[in-house]
Amino acid sequence: MEWLLIVVALLVLAVLLIKKVITLATAHSPTRLLRFLPQFSQFRIYIGVPLEEPARWTRLTGADARRKLITLGKQSVALSQVRAFLVAAKSGEVITAMRPFAPLPKGIHTDDDDLVKTRAGLTRSMLAAGQQFVRVSFTRNPEDATCAIHLQNISTEPITVLQYGCYQPDGDRYTLATNTGDFFSNEDFHRWYRLTQDHLAPAQQVSDPRAPWVSGRLWAFFCRSASGIEFIGGAVMENEDDRFNK
Repeated sequence: MEWLLIVVALLVLAVLLIKKVITLATAHSPTRLLRFLPQFSQFRIYIGVPLEEPARWTRLTGADARRKLITLGKQSVALSQVRAFLVAAKSGEVITAMRPFAPLPKGIHTDDDDLVKTRAGLTRSMLAAGQQFVRVSFTRNPEDATCAIHLQNISTEPITVLQYGCYQPDGDRYTLATNTGDFFSNEDFHRWYRLTQDHLAPAQQVSDPRAPWVSGRLWAFFCRSASGIEFIGGAVMENEDDRFNK
């Protein structure tokens, strides 16, 4: 009789464990987004991009629920590729989310502060895709702790800067470290980098002539190519000795 009770207890424990695994898998599955796609225009839906390692939010612009496809700008991607999303009511209140992180999109808010990671984080590997599109470099001012930040389009198509920001080292990642705690906007970029048209033309370079120099700080630019590809371009401020010792 005793062994029978042990077997029953083990079976109950196994069932509870399976239910927990299924619940966790469902909570982190992009298929939860599927029921919102037929009426996506009735909600404010954001997808974390780049898709492989989300670091910023971009708003959903189209959806095909039957084929499980979503549209981000001009790019069509499979729902299964989504790693993070937010669904909010028109008021901005978050209804459901998968792996949310801060900063949230402007006007989006949630009462559950524990739901959201404290800051958006980047790794150097997340900048790899951007190396074929843009080059970020610095010219240090020897007279004070400032520098010029340069962004050059090295691709063959126009590039739009969606937002940008500076990051500080945080273990094996970099965390957002702007003075506002949020990204600088497209409008900020046009003003500080003196860009007079909507996009950065092929071979064009623009500069912020006077930015603070902080060794080890990462400057990252979230961009979109004319063909709809979203990527992150960036570089770390490094002293000559830092580069030599690597």
